[in-house]
Amino acid sequence: MRIAVRTAAILVLLGIASFLYLQVRAAGRAETPDASRTVVLFGAVVLFGAFVIIAAEFWLLPILGERIGNFFYGSSETFVRSPHAAAQAKVALGDYVAAIEEYRRCYKKDPSDALALSEMARLQCERLQDYEVAAGFLEEALDREWPADQAAFLASRLVDVYWIYEHDAGRARQVLLRIIESVPETRHAANAQHRLREIDQAVARLPDRARDGDAVAPASPDDAAGQPAHEPEEGLGEARQQDDQGEPVDREGEGA
Repeated sequence: MRIAVRTAAILVLLGIASFLYLQVRAAGRAETPDASRTVVLFGAVVLFGAFVIIAAEFWLLPILGERIGNFFYGSSETFVRSPHAAAQAKVALGDYVAAIEEYRRCYKKDPSDALALSEMARLQCERLQDYEVAAGFLEEALDREWPADQAAFLASRLVDVYWIYEHDAGRARQVLLRIIESVPETRHAANAQHRLREIDQAVARLPDRARDGDAVAPASPDDAAGQPAHEPEEGLGEARQQDDQGEPVDREGEGA
């Protein structure tokens, strides 16, 4: 509609300009110029020029500026507000409970919105420390059909909850194995295999009594490579006696 109005206005202006041009040209060729007609034509040309200048300033120039801006920076007409904008605003304000509710509304409106689910779980873990609720979001979602990529994405988020926050190696391993089986020879399977090796290595560094439990925590790293802070010592023998300052006491020198 706007394009049609602009096109019609341009055609009208061109018609008026052509009419004035013909009238001025005819008046110039007349053998006996009519003074009153000349004055009228002069006034019409001045008024038409003033109208064109005003129209150019308030209508044509903004249109040209918009076209030039779109050419260099992309069209502003294709901008679409993110469906997560309200939730992100709540996060910026520190209202994480309200942010989770906004993400929940997004998910209810669009059940294929895997990112909303992932953000709900992330906020529950990072900000509210409610790991069971976060795992529940993802477990319930994974019970229904998803495209392969989205299912692997949500399953990876569930592994984060199980392993990083709940330190449950057993359940984390089960989810990773399902990823490897469901989408073999994909980047999701490769990532799952890598994480599976990391979990197995972390569990292997734990004492046997911790390894036998239902939930185990990964060893605390002491460097960027993720090496354990304390390796189990072997062959320590009998514990050495210490004095009040914590220094070892040499038993051989006690009788001296």
